[in-house]
Amino acid sequence: MKIVRTRVSALIIKDKKILLVKGNEGFYKEFYFTPGGKVETGEDDLMAMNRELGEEMSISPTTIEKYFSYEARIGEGEQYQRVNCYLVKEFSGVIVLGAEIGEMLWYSKDDYTNNQIGVSESMYQNLFPKLIKDELI
Repeated sequence: MKIVRTRVSALIIKDKKILLVKGNEGFYKEFYFTPGGKVETGEDDLMAMNRELGEEMSISPTTIEKYFSYEARIGEGEQYQRVNCYLVKEFSGVIVLGAEIGEMLWYSKDDYTNNQIGVSESMYQNLFPKLIKDELI
């Protein structure tokens, strides 16, 4: 497995539901995913998280906690990314979707069980089972 990049993933949870977004174009228009994105050269996870949440949702995390990490395939190829997941316990600002984001929804344990909302395969296999096991959703 060749890890070629790192992605930060914001886990914003309210009433046992996690906030998911869907992009406006390309690959990211096909399914819902957690807010966040690629860590750029010269950034650490916190810097990337602040930049991405600002761009995507006009918010700034004020209290975050590392939750866990997993590896996810990038597209259909043989390259993978490390996904570092952070619980965003508090943030400043009001959620306003940025130009990259087309939709948002609150995803529950029932949504996972019913599997009728299109989410990324890696989140379905790695993230949601852990969130359910830890009783966060």
